[in-house]
Amino acid sequence: MNSKTNISKVGIKASHRRSLQKNLLSDLVIYEYLTTSKPKSKLVMGEFDKLITIAKSDRPAIFKERLLKNKLGNINAVNKLLDVYAKRYEKEKSGFVRLFNLGVKKGDATPMVKLMVKGYVYKDIGKKVKKSTKKETVREDQKESGAVNSAKDLSGQSQVAGNVSAAKVKTRSGI
Repeated sequence: MNSKTNISKVGIKASHRRSLQKNLLSDLVIYEYLTTSKPKSKLVMGEFDKLITIAKSDRPAIFKERLLKNKLGNINAVNKLLDVYAKRYEKEKSGFVRLFNLGVKKGDATPMVKLMVKGYVYKDIGKKVKKSTKKETVREDQKESGAVNSAKDLSGQSQVAGNVSAAKVKTRSGI
């Protein structure tokens, strides 16, 4: 009889694997999406369903909080599970995470996937915006105030200039 369970080892020691799983789970709970390798995603998908089941259970709130804190190690993720996800999935039983294949990573050909929590709408962040020219900004200002110098401060430089549209947003949405 084969008593070994089918554990995805990911090529690392057990303590490292547990901490990796905690970090991936808490990130998935907080940000609602995650880009990772396929073997690492297998660590997360089943555990996420278990977390939602605990959050939806009829146990006392203190007991649920303690269990989730032990599994996640992040109080913000625990609060989001209890407040948001328990209400969102109160009628559903499983299938809370969707998996999308992204292809292979260029450096080591690792298959990459994107995990998305069901019900989350992905927004493109850091997308480049078309730059406006000076003529367009002057025309817009003339339409609004009727004066060409309204967009300029005392130094003579435009307040609109500053390459704001090319800046990348460094935060994730959905928090």
